[in-house]
Amino acid sequence: MIGECFIVIKDKDSTGDGIPHSKEIMVPFLEILSDGKEHTSSEILNLLAIYFNLNEEQRLITHENSKDYKFTARIRGTRHRLKQMDFIEEVGQSSYCITTSGLNFLNMNNSKKPKDINLETEDEIIDPIDLLKDTKKQIDKELAQSVIKKIKSAHWSKLEKIVLSLLEKMGYGEGELTVSGADKGIDGKIKEDKLGLDKIYVQAKRWEDSVGAPELQRFSGALDGEGVKKGVFITTSYFTQPAIEYVSRLESKTIVLIDGERLAELMIEYGIGVTEKEYFILKKIDHSFFNEE
Repeated sequence: MIGECFIVIKDKDSTGDGIPHSKEIMVPFLEILSDGKEHTSSEILNLLAIYFNLNEEQRLITHENSKDYKFTARIRGTRHRLKQMDFIEEVGQSSYCITTSGLNFLNMNNSKKPKDINLETEDEIIDPIDLLKDTKKQIDKELAQSVIKKIKSAHWSKLEKIVLSLLEKMGYGEGELTVSGADKGIDGKIKEDKLGLDKIYVQAKRWEDSVGAPELQRFSGALDGEGVKKGVFITTSYFTQPAIEYVSRLESKTIVLIDGERLAELMIEYGIGVTEKEYFILKKIDHSFFNEE
């Protein structure tokens, strides 16, 4: 098992959360497999957590804007690199063992490592799955900016139709636009459910400037006039802090705020105004197929 006689690779953790970087994980990972037995990915994860003395809180630290655990992702990236180096192989469903090359690497003296394996100076190992996720996030971010530009350049009435289509796609009931000029601060009405047991009123503003508290106060008053307790205020711009605070203090009704960035994200998520371009399907080895007699 893991012993002090093996090489220890140091790498400064710039985040200060105590989570080891992938370069630090590589040798301990191999040491766990050095007994020549099969080890599952969950077993390796737990043993490495013990080796690095990580507590439960550290193990549950996630990447920013992600539900993926940082420690798990780094182990996954390390495992990918070790497979590329032919130091480990997958021998079963999420089970791994060390190869002859991996054992030879562990038995080498630090000064006799192959020149093409320089772990001390190699860049931080990147989990390929995380790389795909980050790339998709960047593509979606650029797409969201394009979506907002399109809304702003379209006819003013298009936003109201987009909003109703989006809310219906999100699972709400049928919606309808109010008569132009007679809405009194309300652009649309939707049923909260398919049966129409309750209604939600909608206000949509295609603005460049921010939406402040006075606009929200007028919308709140319009809801009171209709006897409605729920509303959604959507803008292509953004809400000021006083506007956000005003809505948070409301007790007799609920008003949800959706700014331009969030509107674009929801449109992409629910397929409003966008089309699917390509599918990428990730496949893995089917060990049961090869184990059949």
